[in-house]
Amino acid sequence: MNLLNKAIKFVYGFCWHPSVLGDTDSPDSDFLGPHGVSAATVGVSTLAQDLFNFEITRQVPEGLSNHVDSEKKAQASCYKKLLVAWRASNPPPKTPEEASRLVLQTLKKHPKADVEGLLKFYGLPLAPTPVETTAEVPVALPQGVVFELHTLPVDARSVTDGDGITVYVSTSDPRESCLIPQEVQIAARERSEARDQRDYTRADALHKSIVDAGYRVINVQNEEVLARKYRIRLRGIDAPEGPMPYGKEAKDELTKIVEGKRLRVLVYGEDQYGRSVGDIYCNGDFVQELMLKKGMAWHYTAYDKRAELAECQKNARAERLGLWASPNPEKPWKWRKKNKREGRSPEMGNALGFLYGHCCKPSAAGVAYELHTIPVDARGVVDGDGVNVYVSTSDPRESRLVPQEVQITVTERSEARARRNYDQADALRQSIADAGYRFIKVQNEEVLARKYRIRLRGIDAPEGDMPYGKEAKEELAKIVQGKCLRVLVYEEDQYGRCVGDIYCNGIFVQKVMLKKGMAWHYTAYDQRPEFAKWERNARAKRLGLWASANPEKPWDWRKKNRREGR
Repeated sequence: MNLLNKAIKFVYGFCWHPSVLGDTDSPDSDFLGPHGVSAATVGVSTLAQDLFNFEITRQVPEGLSNHVDSEKKAQASCYKKLLVAWRASNPPPKTPEEASRLVLQTLKKHPKADVEGLLKFYGLPLAPTPVETTAEVPVALPQGVVFELHTLPVDARSVTDGDGITVYVSTSDPRESCLIPQEVQIAARERSEARDQRDYTRADALHKSIVDAGYRVINVQNEEVLARKYRIRLRGIDAPEGPMPYGKEAKDELTKIVEGKRLRVLVYGEDQYGRSVGDIYCNGDFVQELMLKKGMAWHYTAYDKRAELAECQKNARAERLGLWASPNPEKPWKWRKKNKREGRSPEMGNALGFLYGHCCKPSAAGVAYELHTIPVDARGVVDGDGVNVYVSTSDPRESRLVPQEVQITVTERSEARARRNYDQADALRQSIADAGYRFIKVQNEEVLARKYRIRLRGIDAPEGDMPYGKEAKEELAKIVQGKCLRVLVYEEDQYGRCVGDIYCNGIFVQKVMLKKGMAWHYTAYDQRPEFAKWERNARAKRLGLWASANPEKPWDWRKKNRREGR
């Protein structure tokens, strides 16, 4: 307990200014709570300490019963809810007003006298918050939640519109720590070494490879944090699109709510654009409810039937707030349908059939979908069994999957370039890249393409630091550089990569890598006899990595180095 108390005092030390019991010279002495605190002093810190004590002992503070009428069991229920809300509001309240607001919102369904008694117990103000939400922060994960995210502070530039946001989660998070791809771990280590050597050009190149893998090194309170990117679609609401009336206002409102804050995101699933669909909580506030109450979004009834969201919209409509200032505002889903039919994104209509006709073959059994890439850049080769590829959005499958915000940004970028506003065009291009898309030059024509990270199915090449790791990467680059690939995707691995078979000008790429001794047959995940045969032949001829009599297996190497914290 001593260690815990020291930790709490450290975290909340900035507001730890206790008044001395019986100090009648203090101007706030008449308002001291039983802890010897006032609304202007230490109530926040004391509440924090009591919550953490409750987490360990499940005991409410002594003396609370003198201020509330409820029984001990009901008091424990209050503290359980407050503990969850406090942890979800990461960073926790720093002022008495913030702490009071959290208590009022979390316990709004509890008897008013008990809530006010608890506030007085800590010397916290009784005034209600300006904007209230009715949704309580969930104590346990609601039914249907797939996983939960706790983000780093949100950058304003990450808000894409009124119902979409890009967030980052630290890889020190228990869930994330076991999902980091090996190539990202290696690149992060090498980047750190390059910065120590002041080789900033190499460090920047390594950071770009980290970003391409869906991660980023972010500075948080003067400390560099490796974080994973998630694109979030707010569940149950649909805000006006950028060019629509109140599109800009909706985006600005969401930015105002989340900027600089750490969010709790309950993810229920993934939409067709690869975004995580979830409920967002910010300092105890249910963000979707705030957006609806301010008239900055519609209740998306096609996908959500929650009565409380319908009620929020109904009230905002009655008060003619936000978009409801218009008697008949256009629905965003109808606007998207209309503008998709009218083809608002001219740069997305590039025809690239010439890239794919030479390699079209029927898909094999078990294939989830098929990709036809634009020419591969050598820098897209991650290692001997991984490559980043891009697929044109003119591809029939891709054209249906382009997120609306990307389509709008593409149009705005085209307009900015026409006005020769290249700074704005570059900023819009970056937001497109953050969404997983990129403009690429193909035969002097600019093509909008979607990025896919591919893991070659059935083989395992040496890692970069292993013998033949560099040679395996160079061999794969030699095969695919400048070529259009056909990728048969079977599934997605735990790192979000597409696991598939790759064909290049009719050549089966995995076959070439095995026959040249540049990879192992990955028998833990693949039992194809032809793969075993190709490995056996290369081994007999002592080609590539088989020049060694007993080369280390890459999966053993990864396990060993993960254990050693490399």
